[in-house]
Amino acid sequence: MKNIFDIYEISLEIMSKKISSTDLPTFNILRSRLTENMNQVRLYGDTSSYKSDRAMIIDSLNRMAIASFDKTFDKLGNSDESWLNKFDGGIDIVVYVALKEEFDHLIDIFGKGFKAHELDDIAISIYYGNLKSFSADKTYKVAIIPAGKMGNTRSGNIMSAILTKYKTKNVVVIGIAGSITNDLQPGDVFIPDSVLEYLANSEISGSESLSFVPSGNQLPTNPRLLNRFQLLRTSNETVFKRWTKLIKKQSCMIVDEETKSALEKIGLNFPLECKLIVGDDKILGSGPAVAKGITFINWIKGFNRKVAAIEMESSGVYDAAFIQSTAPKTIAIRGISDFADKRKKKIDVVGKGSFRILAVKNAFSLLKFSIQADLFK
Repeated sequence: MKNIFDIYEISLEIMSKKISSTDLPTFNILRSRLTENMNQVRLYGDTSSYKSDRAMIIDSLNRMAIASFDKTFDKLGNSDESWLNKFDGGIDIVVYVALKEEFDHLIDIFGKGFKAHELDDIAISIYYGNLKSFSADKTYKVAIIPAGKMGNTRSGNIMSAILTKYKTKNVVVIGIAGSITNDLQPGDVFIPDSVLEYLANSEISGSESLSFVPSGNQLPTNPRLLNRFQLLRTSNETVFKRWTKLIKKQSCMIVDEETKSALEKIGLNFPLECKLIVGDDKILGSGPAVAKGITFINWIKGFNRKVAAIEMESSGVYDAAFIQSTAPKTIAIRGISDFADKRKKKIDVVGKGSFRILAVKNAFSLLKFSIQADLFK
């Protein structure tokens, strides 16, 4: 919860930017008096004299705020506008994450400095905070959106609402995906060339059995961000080595030897040498289905052989970003949690969810390192 003085300071900042020129001289006097009062209280403690003086100042500011903004003075500091004021100049990076279990890991990695803000006109909360880059003179304003549900309809609706409300420079949709190629193994992190909304504009055909004939909607990852992540190993060698060292440690901690041995016994022997795969002419399939069978994989591969992984949110986020008149740079970062075929159930049962945890931690730690390394500058 905000301290009442913090709310007053936010309210003063908002009023200073929007108050009419006629009221500005009076407002500046009141602002100066209230600021001095709060500073004295913080230094020496509150007294009856300070409280009385502060009450008179707040009363004057209340009347001015109601006349100008139809809100009391303290309500200004607790509104959506107050949250945006913390991000003066806009949000540097909006991070969209679908599920609560993923969001919990993201907050653990990004740190406890992120604060919740419940939006007035959308039934979600945003977590906002700052991440400093490795260069001391740059701080990124980051907003995390925990959507609470899967699906492109939800991701598109929420992102459209957010991007309409707040000026945003970069958008990241992050989470897990299922691999449909042996090039992507559980624990890897995948950044696609583009996102394919594979059921968009589909034709339904068939006289005896139903079939979809897709045409698809292909949405490109921002080329500048894609290029920076592709060159991370060489352009930011120190950062890349720190990340690879971390994910190796995470792999050993999360997927134990007993789990590896159990997987080998059922024929799932894949090396846990988690890696970053960016672009490489690979596409992320995004749609309404959870893929668990070879029939689906064959169907989507027959439609577009470059699809390498499947998930359910990115096309909604990309589409919402691209429809903006000034589109933010948009990128998908997906940790590979399993294979989207019959191996999926085996990995889930034997791994007991450990590969999901490894996938999200690898993806989220990459995002944090990339922000600190100024890839979103």
